[in-house]
Amino acid sequence: MALTAITAVPGLLFIILSILSSNKAAGIDDERQVLPLASFCIYLRLVLFLQIYIVYLGGKGSRQSLELVQRHSKILASVTSRQEVISPEIVYSYKHGFDGFAARMTAKQAKAVAGKPSQKALLPDDSILLALVIITGLPDVVSVFPSKTLQLHTTRSWKFLETFSTGLLYSRGKVGEGADVIVGVLDTGIWPESASFSDDGMSSPPSRWKGFCNNTGVNSTQAVNCNNKIIGARFYNAESARDDEGHGSHTASTAGGSVVSNASMEGVASGTARGGLPSARLAVYKVCGSVGCFVSDILKAFDDAMNDGVDLLSLSLGGSPESYDEDGIAIGAFHAIQHNITVVCSAGNSGPDESSVSNAAPWIVTVGASTIDRSISSDIYLGDGKTLRGTALSFQAQKKPPYSLVLGSSIPANKSIRASEASTCDPASLNAKQVKNKIVVCQFDPNYASRRTIVTWLQQNKAAGAILINDFYADLASYFPLPTTIVKKAVGDQLLSYMNSTTTPVATLTPTVAETNNPAPVVAGFSSRGPNSISQDIIKPDVTAPGVNILAAWSDIAPAYYENYDTAKPVYVKYNIISGTSMSCPHVTGALAMLKSAYPSWSPAALRSAIMTTEGILDYDGSLSNPFGYGAGQIDPSRSLSPGLVYDTTPSDYVAYLCATGYSESKVRMITGSKNTTCSKKNSNLNYPSIAFPSLSGTQTTTRYLTSVDSSSSSSTYKVTVKTPSTLSVKVEPTTLTFSPGATLSFTVTVSSSSNGKSWQFGSIAWTDGRHTVSSPVAVKTKA
Repeated sequence: MALTAITAVPGLLFIILSILSSNKAAGIDDERQVLPLASFCIYLRLVLFLQIYIVYLGGKGSRQSLELVQRHSKILASVTSRQEVISPEIVYSYKHGFDGFAARMTAKQAKAVAGKPSQKALLPDDSILLALVIITGLPDVVSVFPSKTLQLHTTRSWKFLETFSTGLLYSRGKVGEGADVIVGVLDTGIWPESASFSDDGMSSPPSRWKGFCNNTGVNSTQAVNCNNKIIGARFYNAESARDDEGHGSHTASTAGGSVVSNASMEGVASGTARGGLPSARLAVYKVCGSVGCFVSDILKAFDDAMNDGVDLLSLSLGGSPESYDEDGIAIGAFHAIQHNITVVCSAGNSGPDESSVSNAAPWIVTVGASTIDRSISSDIYLGDGKTLRGTALSFQAQKKPPYSLVLGSSIPANKSIRASEASTCDPASLNAKQVKNKIVVCQFDPNYASRRTIVTWLQQNKAAGAILINDFYADLASYFPLPTTIVKKAVGDQLLSYMNSTTTPVATLTPTVAETNNPAPVVAGFSSRGPNSISQDIIKPDVTAPGVNILAAWSDIAPAYYENYDTAKPVYVKYNIISGTSMSCPHVTGALAMLKSAYPSWSPAALRSAIMTTEGILDYDGSLSNPFGYGAGQIDPSRSLSPGLVYDTTPSDYVAYLCATGYSESKVRMITGSKNTTCSKKNSNLNYPSIAFPSLSGTQTTTRYLTSVDSSSSSSTYKVTVKTPSTLSVKVEPTTLTFSPGATLSFTVTVSSSSNGKSWQFGSIAWTDGRHTVSSPVAVKTKA
């Protein structure tokens, strides 16, 4: 789904209508509390005039938590006059990983906290609250910004990664039991009763763990009780940490779920489900609900997780790309890496549009989505004996196949309807009398009518089935109450060729089965693409991982779908099949957890380098993709356990990079949270595992540093191989590097191009010693 901030007005209307409807529905015997009219009026005023603002005070320094909480209250009290009808209220105090608080207040009160702005129009009016405010009036205040609402980016996959791997399968002896690796998941909570969260055979949590399962004020039926698998569960702006959406259970089980045999969705995709590191501990932070994920909650979860003691944080959520100093996730993630916590985020589901990738800060591991070799298929048996593959969750068999095929374009509702319009199968454009007992072929375009609208109308008019042609949706297995399948355009062309070859075209649509002979991986159409709109010299996403039709744990109270689209007939499952970069993100989190288990002292940058430089196949459909789709490539968890060399980076390196790439000292301080941060050192050559020149003019050079992490006690010599198109010259010096154990050596990359075009060109650099290959993608664009 697209990831955008939710505006205030629809949310307000939803709240008002919900309150009014609950009052109307509540009877004398109803145990729900009815909101009195006077209270409702007060509440309405609060909703209309109050917004949650985040007051960011930077790093916590040596201050104790209680001291910070008291300071937060004093700051808010200092700007509140006795004459004000509505008093501001602190929602959260951030007191562990960084210093700050979230408070409900009016725009006027936020301006008072801000003091006198140093720039014009830093705060908008009371109704549009989207700007960041730079604070100069009150001491210690770094910035104040409204809390936005972000959205979620929503078995066989781990087996596929092992099969696809060009390295050896890892052994438990190498990575240990993983019991001391703690994975934090910021999502919709967790369904603790799922078999994926069983702690059978697991020891007690490590003594360093400070977290807990928060059940304060929670009804006993809603409590999430800790075990040796789920060792932490917190919730924000919710009633409990229990997952009522399903998304959080799905992502948590993908990253670190226990081994579960015979898992399936309604018998489809049956097999063994497990996470990337089944013995990892899980700490869940419920920051999302049905309306989205509030930045104020996300920052509080970051703050708690840093104090709790997680090793990694996984966030399958995000918004539109924005400057790092205005990005709550980027700010929280920067503080996390300062605590040696690796942060993994989904790239977004706004592909294939260019520059749509989000969560693209260079200190975040950004993950795109790719396919696996399993398809969730509903195939088409043609009358000439050929079989065409489609995708759907369609469980019913056709009664008396085969059925006649008919093009939507050939049955317009009347002569005034154009064939191109009727071809989309918009119900308003079709002749209802011409679809009975036929399979209708549609050039599906959601701008005309949704899949649900089309299929519901066809079912009502007794059609035998539907075939929807659309490249974007053909990867996604969706439920249909009528025998239906979605095919890519190339398959649709084969179907149309058959229909044109005979006067009586017929077909049979098969119920859904899981098949495992797909060419894979291929970057998913929905996966957000680069180039990075914030830092074009940093290739994003970093890597891809399985994110299409992934089976994983689900909540018992979240319907997987509704039978016949009837909301009175919810269907519940233990394991659900869904797609998105939300699903690819925890795959990388699981792979990094495995690495963390093997190398607990490695920095977040070293861990990221290991998975980026040991990539496997980039994309089987290479003609349609490039590093802005797949990054460094599909992850290869087994090979990443022995990377040979890594590109390491420290928080101070990121500061020097930001200072050199257009961020003022004040904006960098907004990210680091430290008033001691300066731009005395500037370095645009960030030691990143990928290399990009977004504005090449003549010849340009960058420098990189590699550190040996080889377990061998002897020296190793690496030689470089460069692959580029003929129009691009990439020169690496030196061409040979000899490392003693633990040594760090540098090399330069000098680039020039004979192309005068404005398009990007791509190549790669690979260092190899015969046992390891350390690869980096290269992207170059000539200055216009």
